[in-house]
Amino acid sequence: MRLLLILLTSLLLVSTAWAADEAAPTAPTSPAATQAKLKFEAAIGKAKESAAAAIGSAREQYLASVQKAFDTAMQSANLDDAKWAKGEIEQVKAGGAASTERAKMPVVAIAQTRLAKAGERATEDYIRAVDVVRRQYLTDLENARRVVMSESKDLEEATRIGAEIDRAKTMIVDPALPGVPASSSGKSAAAYMPPAEADLRGLKFEWFNGRNFNVKIGERIDYKIATEFGYGSAGTGGQTDDFSVRWTGFMRAPKPGRYKLSAVADDGYRVKLSGKVVMESWDSSSDQSTWVDFTGDPQEICFEMCEHGAWAMAKLYWTPPGETDAAIVPPTVFFQTKEAAKSGRWQRPAGVGLSMVVFDDKDLRNQTARDFDENIDWPFGNCLIASGLRSNNMAIRWEGFIVAPEPGAYRLNVHVDDGIRLWIDRKILMDSWKSGDNSQAITVDFDGAPHSFVVEFCVYGRPNHISLHWTKTGGFDEQVIPPSAFFLTKAAADQAIARRKAAGGK
Repeated sequence: MRLLLILLTSLLLVSTAWAADEAAPTAPTSPAATQAKLKFEAAIGKAKESAAAAIGSAREQYLASVQKAFDTAMQSANLDDAKWAKGEIEQVKAGGAASTERAKMPVVAIAQTRLAKAGERATEDYIRAVDVVRRQYLTDLENARRVVMSESKDLEEATRIGAEIDRAKTMIVDPALPGVPASSSGKSAAAYMPPAEADLRGLKFEWFNGRNFNVKIGERIDYKIATEFGYGSAGTGGQTDDFSVRWTGFMRAPKPGRYKLSAVADDGYRVKLSGKVVMESWDSSSDQSTWVDFTGDPQEICFEMCEHGAWAMAKLYWTPPGETDAAIVPPTVFFQTKEAAKSGRWQRPAGVGLSMVVFDDKDLRNQTARDFDENIDWPFGNCLIASGLRSNNMAIRWEGFIVAPEPGAYRLNVHVDDGIRLWIDRKILMDSWKSGDNSQAITVDFDGAPHSFVVEFCVYGRPNHISLHWTKTGGFDEQVIPPSAFFLTKAAADQAIARRKAAGGK
């Protein structure tokens, strides 16, 4: 593996992926479309230069740390460490990779981790930059198509521009920057994997067979209390009816004040704050609300829910001080420990989840917010996705990579109201951009490798929802696709796969 080769690969990836895309039809030739393409390529060039500069700076800092380790080893007559450091310096100066072996010298081990983080930051910055450029390119292409349709009436050129728009919408940029090494053969190896940063976001989520927590089946970390189990189970190994679940942890409101806290579930639920029951409807499904004075200090939370049969869901939402519309309680207020909640530090580990862009129109032209999402599971109903955002005539795009836990045939079920589009490996598999219930299912063969993944969702009006589920043929019953299946970059997915293999497939 060579960092120089990786960097060069990353700087060519956008144009290479574009050109290699299934023998694209003839490119648009109208002046406006041609100018848009030139503008796009120039902006991509600037993003590449910025990524190269960030990587170069990180490599220089890494070399300085290894040089320091070499000097220390020479002074202490540690021949083995001195030989290792000397070889590392020569390799990196020659354009090679940082060692894929975890260094024994503390100063180098720390430098390896910093280099990895620098690569991850550069990767995410590059992806964000390209996304901005792409959205501008889409706007320019739409304008070019309107000009062609209204002035020259050239339907063939309009069709070519439309094909270019479709490719631009589903372009996945995954620069293999040096924080996430690859092998010299070009295959992602994730041979050097710095220790994963402790992730104390979210809540502990447990699922049980039986309505009263009779037999515990499993647990994981969930990042919000808002999910549509649908007709499936709460997790692998669980029953699809007669089950119960529990979320526990701590929450810290973003600002002190009086909040209207609300809950609903199908079927029963119970909400506790600091050990006290504040809402309860255990024997039937009903919406409840209560006023809570949040002080800004962490409060222990427990949300319990039971399912009798058929459809199942649960949701915790609130109306913050000064707001008029209710919104789902955001993931940023939940923590696994009281200490983490006190610090208020809520930062996703690099590379996990999906990028999420919110638009204030159904044509995905006007971006109003950008964030990351752990998975696609939003039972909005009459709630907002977040305070301050529109509740109708809006759209969301999620994109990244999906990894199945094991190879095989999976049934993907999308429960959605309103519109849905879904691409895997840049091939559109669902396309129903209309008002109403557009729930549907497809069968996909996953091979255990990362696959590019894009979902677009539009809202005509309330109520609305979207939840993406899967079923493993001969494996497990329907369940929400968990956060562990989604990654922002292919490199991050490769790392996770390697970690799972190292842990015996867990």
